[in-house]
Amino acid sequence: MIRTAMTERTTGQSKDFPQSDNSCGNESDNVNLLSQGSLPKNCEPLSGITSAPKIDGIDWYATKFSLRQLLHFVGPGFLMCIAYVDPGNLESDLQAGVRYGYSLLWVLLWATAAGLVIQILTVRLALGTGMHLARVCRNEYPTGMRILLWLITEAAIVCSDIPEVIGTAFALKLLFGMPLWSGVLTTGVSTMLFLILNGRRLELLIGGMVGVMSICFIIEMFLGHESFTGILTGLAVPRIMDSGAAYLAVSLIGAVVMPHNLYLHSGSVLSRGATPPAGEGPARLALMYNSVESAASLLISLFVNVATVAVAASSITQVDAGLQAAMSTEPLQHAPAMLRSVLGHAAEVVFALALLASGQSSTMTGTYAGQFVMEGFVELRMKPIYRAIFTRSLAIVPSLACALIAGEKGSEQLIVFSSVVLSFQLPFALLPLVKFVGSSKVMGELVLGRRGVLLAWCISLVVIAANVYLVLLLVMESGAVTATLSGVLAGLGFLVATLLYISGIVFLALRPISQNLTGPIGERFPCGSPEKEMDMSTESFEMTQL
Repeated sequence: MIRTAMTERTTGQSKDFPQSDNSCGNESDNVNLLSQGSLPKNCEPLSGITSAPKIDGIDWYATKFSLRQLLHFVGPGFLMCIAYVDPGNLESDLQAGVRYGYSLLWVLLWATAAGLVIQILTVRLALGTGMHLARVCRNEYPTGMRILLWLITEAAIVCSDIPEVIGTAFALKLLFGMPLWSGVLTTGVSTMLFLILNGRRLELLIGGMVGVMSICFIIEMFLGHESFTGILTGLAVPRIMDSGAAYLAVSLIGAVVMPHNLYLHSGSVLSRGATPPAGEGPARLALMYNSVESAASLLISLFVNVATVAVAASSITQVDAGLQAAMSTEPLQHAPAMLRSVLGHAAEVVFALALLASGQSSTMTGTYAGQFVMEGFVELRMKPIYRAIFTRSLAIVPSLACALIAGEKGSEQLIVFSSVVLSFQLPFALLPLVKFVGSSKVMGELVLGRRGVLLAWCISLVVIAANVYLVLLLVMESGAVTATLSGVLAGLGFLVATLLYISGIVFLALRPISQNLTGPIGERFPCGSPEKEMDMSTESFEMTQL
């Protein structure tokens, strides 16, 4: 486990990067000294982050791909992968499978592909600027807009924590027969316990339990009665049969491409040991290896999610009508029955433990993301345990209310709804990212090419269009908008909310970039003086890498 302290450069000028200090010598001399491990103290390689300890064995000027070097970059991508196998994803996958069979698999495929593109963009931003996404937003936007983006992102983190709360409560119910509402309250204590006991062995245990559940779904897919022709058709043929399918499709987008992951990935790339020295070559090398790692981790998560949908789709056809009705509304609670052919009578315990582990691991990544977001947008730093208490306290309120009022069925629906909300919040993180990576004033030599920018804008427009389409579809089918006074008021309310949503998106899309970080990579990451650097101690900001 590598614990690293994030060190951020401040110069009193929020809009411009400082010029390089020539006292460090030329780049070729520094490269030679670096290879000998004797680079002068004031010329340590910087990219906005100073990490310790340094990871040895990386040839930053290599011209060939190396698996040995790739291992040094493993961490941030697999940290993102945790969010792709959390209770929110499980619920959306299971609902899609039991209600619509294989027909929504294409959404999973393209959402994961879009997620890969977006994660690579976050890596590019971090390596091109030496700052994570929240910090670049702080430099770019006026105070009012910056605070609004921060609040939207905090709301997204809370929404992503709601499935973890309810999923953990269901796990406690399966293990101990605990009522759902008491399980929700217990999640506050369990999260604090996991954070206090946080360590390498605990992380491996959590990862192992999630891995066991994932492998079981994959094995069940191959050993069960799944139609592989149906799976391939579902992956290849886009179909949205009704408003319920559209609702689940948007929830799958929100569950796969979580907004806070953009901030987490850009920050975790910088806060790990494999920080490149100054220069375009090392930055591009780091971009390549981080991209490969992200692709590998997302490919694994895609297999797991496809297997989950396929197993659910097959299982619903093998039970009687009464159980079908229960499985279609409460699939998370009936998931152990789907794994009985692989795990036998141990299915319920194994699934409950894995569900508990996935909830805790996702909570930890949400805590790290919250630290980056809070520090980046408003320069407020908080210890991990306090940050977790802050998020969990807000997430418990709607979860507890739903458990008490709507019961278990309503709680599972709340998980899906929270994923839908995440999809609606995604453009407010995605559009700034696309604008930044496409600007040479921000990215310099690492600016994204025209085809990459076009692809990023297409992804953004598809997400926005899906969200707006869902709203219009639900409003038309709800029957709430009628010729009566209440119907007219409801219609006006929907119209105002939609216009506000679209106007915020248009503002982010059309606002020109104001900050200027132009200059060669070597000048953008200069060897600065210690007095120009603000050290964020491990007490105020510490990230644990797996």
